[in-house]
Amino acid sequence: MDVLSLLRLLTRHWRVTLPAALLTLVGIAAAFKMSSPTYRATGSIVLLAPPEAPTVDTDPKVAAGQNAYARSFDDLSIMADVLSRIMTNDSTRTDLLDQGVTKYEVVANRFSRGPVIEVTGESVSSAGAVGSTQAVLDEMDKVLVQLQEQDANADPTYFITSDPLQSPTTAAPLYSSTVRAAMAALVVGGLGTLGLAIFAETVVPRVKVWRAGSTDVPNEAADAATPGDDDGEPGGSREASKPPPEEAAMAEPEVPRRARTDNGHARRTRTGNGHAKPATERGP
Repeated sequence: MDVLSLLRLLTRHWRVTLPAALLTLVGIAAAFKMSSPTYRATGSIVLLAPPEAPTVDTDPKVAAGQNAYARSFDDLSIMADVLSRIMTNDSTRTDLLDQGVTKYEVVANRFSRGPVIEVTGESVSSAGAVGSTQAVLDEMDKVLVQLQEQDANADPTYFITSDPLQSPTTAAPLYSSTVRAAMAALVVGGLGTLGLAIFAETVVPRVKVWRAGSTDVPNEAADAATPGDDDGEPGGSREASKPPPEEAAMAEPEVPRRARTDNGHARRTRTGNGHAKPATERGP
């Protein structure tokens, strides 16, 4: 069945498809009205390398107080990966959930390796998305400091620091959930409309035929139970169709009886034109 056949089917049974189509439009409008959009805000920070510390041979005490992460990793992209993994573990998510942050994402080195960490927060309101993103950024600064303070001899002078690269000031609406709800209403309504058209095309005529056949069966049984003539005419119909005797006598013309001879045969005479003349018209 092609598209043109479907359109013909829908228009042929417009009495049922039109109300279904209107209900589908109402469902789509309700989906856009009741399903509120989700707002998303984005912020990012950049990690800054600590100042270069003296070598161990020059001043052993100063070298011993250097940052362990700075001594181990020459590439700040490794520190960015460590921070992003810590910010997305279960314990950190639980702490942020207590602060009202429900959904967020922390990504380091999205397109290329580097010291940039990007944070995305989502909420049902614009202010909630901005607040969630800022809360994650603040928590990331705390985690960065706590990691470097694990070494008791660490000197804060040689700590890796962070600087805001993009502050979350505005949130953009996302209509993905609304569009999904509207698409679901469209699919359900379209299938329902098509199903009603197919039902009206195939099932309803069969039901009408079945009902018509069931009502004719008792009449046929009653006709068969009434005795009739050989031609199958119901009993009493021929008698009912006969006129009363008085009317029959008046309707039938009176035919004169022909005169008969002694032997019972009709006696005829001839007229002048050669035709036979009934005996009743002849003289004695």
